[in-house]
Amino acid sequence: LREDEMTKMLMHVVEGEVFMIDAQGLVSGKLVAGDLLGSESFLDTGNRGHASKVVAGKGVKLLAFSHSKVQMVLRNNRAVGCAIYRRMASTLARRLARDLGALKTWQRLVTSLKDEHIR
Repeated sequence: LREDEMTKMLMHVVEGEVFMIDAQGLVSGKLVAGDLLGSESFLDTGNRGHASKVVAGKGVKLLAFSHSKVQMVLRNNRAVGCAIYRRMASTLARRLARDLGALKTWQRLVTSLKDEHIR
């Protein structure tokens, strides 16, 4: 898949790891089997793409579905739709917890640097 196609797809990691790379080229996150990639652009139709680049690890297997196919399933099968939304919520909640943890680490670092500067 090309980068421009990814914003129109919802992908389920079946096997392996997918790494998210930030603007500085550092690994900012990891998706593993069971996680979804593309949840943000699916849920937020105004989303213009990914904040991170995505790199597949060795032996990764993905199932990719177009947004239109996913929307059709959501309309036609309530049980599957609930499972898809639950998986999206789980993936996004883990990412939010990771990002909040990183933010707290930065806050502690900044506070300690300020304290050292004041002394």
